[in-house]
Amino acid sequence: MGVFPAASRMHLPESWQELMISPDSPIIDFYPDDFVVDLNGKKFAWQGVALLPFVDEKRLLDVLLPMEDKLDAFEKERNSRGPDRLFVGPSHTFYKFMEQVYENDTK
Repeated sequence: MGVFPAASRMHLPESWQELMISPDSPIIDFYPDDFVVDLNGKKFAWQGVALLPFVDEKRLLDVLLPMEDKLDAFEKERNSRGPDRLFVGPSHTFYKFMEQVYENDTK
């Protein structure tokens, strides 16, 4: 909710999606339709920085916490913190080291 634009709301629980598009949402101001892109000398808009409103964490949590009971078991699990994971591909310089750590840890 703090990083997705309203256009990506389909990746959030259904019970939270309306908060990003409903004019009656108490946090609708976090999701503007129009915003300035600071190009800072760049040629293309995708190279610029979107100037978006600050997302007030307390306001966001005050709205979301009472809605947690509407989440199903899968959504609750997906919304909880889990173990940290680091993904490193074979072409990365760190790969061999991580492979050895993993192999030593599983013996």
